[in-house]
Amino acid sequence: MQAARTVLALVVAGACLLPTSERASAQLPSACRLEDHAFAEDVKDHQPSPRLTDIFKKRTAPKLWFWFQVRCPEALDDEPEFEVLWFRDTGGPLGSPARVSPPLRLAGAHTAGDPYRLYDYREASQLNPGSKWIVVIRFKADGVCNEKLKLCRFGIQVGS
Repeated sequence: MQAARTVLALVVAGACLLPTSERASAQLPSACRLEDHAFAEDVKDHQPSPRLTDIFKKRTAPKLWFWFQVRCPEALDDEPEFEVLWFRDTGGPLGSPARVSPPLRLAGAHTAGDPYRLYDYREASQLNPGSKWIVVIRFKADGVCNEKLKLCRFGIQVGS
C-alpha cells in the first residue's frame, strides 16, 4: 500500500513539472470551447482554404496558416486572449517555441451566436522541407484542446 502511494505521489509530482503546452486539457474562459481547427494554404472570408490534412507544399503557398474556431457565450466578462505557439517537432520534448503569435483576441465585428475564427501563420520561407511542426493554442498558461477529438497538439509536415 505504501509503495502504491509513493508511485502515485511521483506520478502527480511529475505531471506538475510538465510544460503547460503538454497538459492534457485546459479550461477555456467562460464556457468557450474549441470547435474546429485546420492548417491551410490561405484564409479567405475567415475560413481555411484549402484545408491541409498532413503535408504543406511550400511551392504552392507563401504562408502556412493555422486556423481555429472558438464558440463563446454571448456575454463575456473579459475579452479572452489566445496565443498560437509553433514548435519544430524534433521527436522529443517540445522545448522552446520557434514562434509565439501576438495575443489573438475575440474582438471585432461578430454576429451573435456565430463562433469566433482566429488564425496565425508562418512564412513558408521559415519552414524547411521535410520538417515537422506542432502548434499549441494557449489561453493564459494552459494549452487548449479539442475535447471532441482529444487533441491538444496539432501537427503538420512540410513538403518541398
